[in-house]
Amino acid sequence: MIAPHAGFCLLHVPTSGACPGPRRDISCDQKRDTSRSRDRAGHRRNARRDMATENWTVTGPQTIDVGPVARLDANLLNGRIDVVVHDEPGVRVEVHSIEGRPLEVRLDGDRLTVGYSPTGGWQGFLDSFRNYRGKDRADVYVGVPAHVRVKLATVRGDGLVAGTQAKVSVATVGGSVMTTQTTGAVRVDTVSGEVTVRDHVGTLVMDSVSGDLTASGALTDVKLNTVSGNVTLDSSATPDVMNVNAVSADVLVRVPEPDALDYTLRCVSGRLVVDGVEHRGTPGGSYRQAGPSGTPGKKLQVNSVSGNVTVLRGEPTDAVAWDAPGGVADSAPAWSFDDAPTDAYPGYGAPWGTADSRATWTGAPGGGPADGPADR
Repeated sequence: MIAPHAGFCLLHVPTSGACPGPRRDISCDQKRDTSRSRDRAGHRRNARRDMATENWTVTGPQTIDVGPVARLDANLLNGRIDVVVHDEPGVRVEVHSIEGRPLEVRLDGDRLTVGYSPTGGWQGFLDSFRNYRGKDRADVYVGVPAHVRVKLATVRGDGLVAGTQAKVSVATVGGSVMTTQTTGAVRVDTVSGEVTVRDHVGTLVMDSVSGDLTASGALTDVKLNTVSGNVTLDSSATPDVMNVNAVSADVLVRVPEPDALDYTLRCVSGRLVVDGVEHRGTPGGSYRQAGPSGTPGKKLQVNSVSGNVTVLRGEPTDAVAWDAPGGVADSAPAWSFDDAPTDAYPGYGAPWGTADSRATWTGAPGGGPADGPADR
């Protein structure tokens, strides 16, 4: 006797019949109840309808307030865009000026887009306008809660991201971009624009062709690649991993405890200086030093072809003001803001703002490092 298969009824027919053997009786086959699937599909359609979708086309100065969002995508061709944390639960977009094409603002569920619609993702946006010669420009301020993830891209425009505690990605072709007092993961991509990551706590990934890269803060994990853009890394904590690859760029690294690092430094034709000692005549321009035994290894790896590599000991309890002896200050960035706004964003120690009034501003408040973008 054949064991019945689930969902079928087997009938025994006489062997003399025309159709011997077991036969499927479709009268007892189970029928599929589609009512649940219909309810589920209807629920999905209703959920999509409930997700807010709004669009604004901005042709002049305008303020737009939206509810809470989880993500902000902002892109600008020329001009300036500042993304700054505020205490409100929602997002405020303030467009102060526009030239050329209108600016688009789109709310799609929990994602807010400000700028021009990118094609092919962020890389597509940057590639599309790499040789842009138009006159489209805008001056935009966006206030966001601290938990909002931020993506910011410019072609020749300047940008700021301040105070966020979620993932941040910034990209530029030839503009000047700065992040300050951020926490979490920061990703940087630049062609020839200068990018500064200031007072960051967390991981950092930076890629540059010829734009200079500067980073400071309690950096935990750093991965950096550059062709000819100079690199300055000033960490108030000894990172777990710091990996820098350069072709013809100078690399300056300052950490509080160089002795706690496991070094692998390679410098083919440039100078190699570690904690004030210059190393010459090593095969292939390499230098290795094992970290302290019995402790988890913290690794510093720098590969450079023709640039100088310098590793310095920094102050573990205070931000570095770049006044170290031995000519180090000459290789550090000298920041000045001859055309900076007077209404600095409170608490961020950076002279960024949106007021029309301008005033000369130099140095950094509170004795901190005077680091920021070059003259605006």
